[in-house]
Amino acid sequence: GVAREGLGLTLQEYIFAKRVFVDVSRALPAFDAPILSDVLQFSEVREQMLPALLQELQDQLQAWASSLHLDFNEQLLELTHAITAPRQTQPVGGTKEELLSHLLGVAASASSLLDGEVDSSSFVSARRLLLALKERLKNIYMDECIPY
Repeated sequence: GVAREGLGLTLQEYIFAKRVFVDVSRALPAFDAPILSDVLQFSEVREQMLPALLQELQDQLQAWASSLHLDFNEQLLELTHAITAPRQTQPVGGTKEELLSHLLGVAASASSLLDGEVDSSSFVSARRLLLALKERLKNIYMDECIPY
């Protein structure tokens, strides 16, 4: 990642962090897919880990907005538009394996984006939560989809 002691976040990094929030939020319908409701450990992901991650990301985006002289209400509006844009929402369907693979991919790419493009001294809790989510999804995927 990028390291610039104590200089705060650049606008470019803020935009990348927003993209992480948008990408994870766009996957919400897939997290709610009925086919995953009987997957062991998945309810904790959906009901605790995911909301905690999104809340932390939003809190951090809100906190950084003022230091970047951004109106957070405008940012929220932009985020909402980006998340709900029809061409961006993936149709939720497929097998349990396909859905779990998709969600793992979302978490992995969001984690890579945050680590690769956003200063490592910021979004620390969000990184930890995202990494935990990715690891849990990987374990669930291995338990559910890889035959022994």
